[in-house]
Amino acid sequence: MSEIILDAQAVVVGYDDRRPPVIHGQDLAVTAGQITALVGPNGSGKSTLLKALAGHLKPAGGQVILDGKAIATCSPREIAQRLGILFQDNSAPAGITVEALAMYGRHPHRGMFESLTAEDEAAVERALALTGAAPLRRRRLDQLSGGQRQLAWLALALAQAPRVLLLDEPTTYLDMRHQIELMQVISALRDEGEVTVVMVLHDINHAARYADEVVALKAGRVVARGPAVEVVRPALLRAVFEIEAEVVTASDGSPICVPLAVHRAEED
Repeated sequence: MSEIILDAQAVVVGYDDRRPPVIHGQDLAVTAGQITALVGPNGSGKSTLLKALAGHLKPAGGQVILDGKAIATCSPREIAQRLGILFQDNSAPAGITVEALAMYGRHPHRGMFESLTAEDEAAVERALALTGAAPLRRRRLDQLSGGQRQLAWLALALAQAPRVLLLDEPTTYLDMRHQIELMQVISALRDEGEVTVVMVLHDINHAARYADEVVALKAGRVVARGPAVEVVRPALLRAVFEIEAEVVTASDGSPICVPLAVHRAEED
């Protein structure tokens, strides 16, 4: 039986008690060792659900279970030891190098005044190697391209040695080459058994090619989930994304969405 490593159970999530919730009592069980992609139109609740999974937003109802323990009962350090998180808006001290940034990932495993141990240094080296960021180690973050910076931030998250990696639109602002490079790194991490990945993606074709499970959301509700070949279909693209599209099959067997036109609701 597959291990469920992260489990959202009937979660209700919002930002203001005076307004309707963004996520309406939804379930999401994340299988260990897989890539789960959250897809949906703007405002569907993808990033909000991810923040609830990360413990950054406290559900108004339901709960999130991490490694068999309610995340609401975990300390920030416990969460950081198990979850690596990469959101869209990241900030770092001016002039910091890629290697120094990755070393920040070891903070959850050390006391406030403890120096880096051999284990810490090995974890940083491994993170830099896995992400392909080792050649950039002496470079300053502010001197890198967008794609290189994403790899550096990913190295920080991996240096934590997390069981689960949460990524919020990791390919945003990257050109096509760097998008593919980053997705291949994430896929390799899954294949080598390093981490379980949950990521929000705008590009449904990236989700279809690289994710083991695609979860489609609309208006704060999960409307479909499963392997890409079962989820990425014209009827779902019409209902969720409001587009008319063809779905063709790539040489690797993954479905490819070919948008054709905006779907007009009055046509139904």
